[in-house]
Amino acid sequence: MYYFSIPDSSKTRVGNMAMLHLMREYPEWFYDDFKIDVAYGCPPSCIWNGGRAENGDRYSQLEFASVINLFKNHGVKYRLNFTNQCLKEEHLSDGYGNAIAEVVNDFGGEVAATLSLMTDYMANKYSNLDIVWSTSTDYGQSVDERIERINQLLKKYKVVLPYNFNNTADLDKFKCPENIEILVCDGCKDNCELRSQHQLMVSQSIIRGVFDENLNYCQRNADGNVKSLLEQDVSHFRSSVGRNKLPWYADKGINKFKILGRDCVISIFIEGLVDYLIKPEYQEEVRQDLLRRVLTREIFEKKP
Repeated sequence: MYYFSIPDSSKTRVGNMAMLHLMREYPEWFYDDFKIDVAYGCPPSCIWNGGRAENGDRYSQLEFASVINLFKNHGVKYRLNFTNQCLKEEHLSDGYGNAIAEVVNDFGGEVAATLSLMTDYMANKYSNLDIVWSTSTDYGQSVDERIERINQLLKKYKVVLPYNFNNTADLDKFKCPENIEILVCDGCKDNCELRSQHQLMVSQSIIRGVFDENLNYCQRNADGNVKSLLEQDVSHFRSSVGRNKLPWYADKGINKFKILGRDCVISIFIEGLVDYLIKPEYQEEVRQDLLRRVLTREIFEKKP
């Protein structure tokens, strides 16, 4: 069984709900070897967020609880992305961050973080939240240092593995493979030299309260010009993990996979869900149906 984490944001939530509804209505359209285990994201305008800059109205606790409950009704846990790399002690008293953490804690979800400051705070204050270490963590300078550090974490936590380890022999050096989560379709070029800089820029921007969604694009071509995911074919990247590669990971004891969510471009989001969850003969029909539902915000129509 493959366990998938899917991206959730204000832009993609309708698509998520439509997909989960279709799974109940038309199970024959879907592969029968997977479970959507987690929806991951962070409500708009939260300074603890570090993965993507998303502006918008802040939720009340009641509003956010209704979102979490929708996923729970489909057997899906919620994972908060508290991955801002610039957090300091004084930021831990942020009222909005604590309010949404309390909601997910009440439902028994997860929290992904990239700093010990945040993981320690969450573990001490919100005991119902399982800790996940984010792929954006700086695990060390050399490959051996990274592997050693990750192996230490894997003894206790789920770890979203840095995508540069995808499809490499180094995977055999990791212990506790049952705690590894693979980012299957990152979209960033292999060994992107701008990735760390970009993630730091996003974190700095959010801490300042500047939620510039243009910062969510770090993909670049060879001459350094910015390219969005819509302008490039990422399937040739060495780190890309197609669905036909999943059994290879399962043979290594790895069965957790994370679908791209950094940019939350609707068409890319839908493509990820369709590629990994839907049987080929139904993919085009579902792709068009999900896009229509997202654009019209229609979720529970009986028939696609």
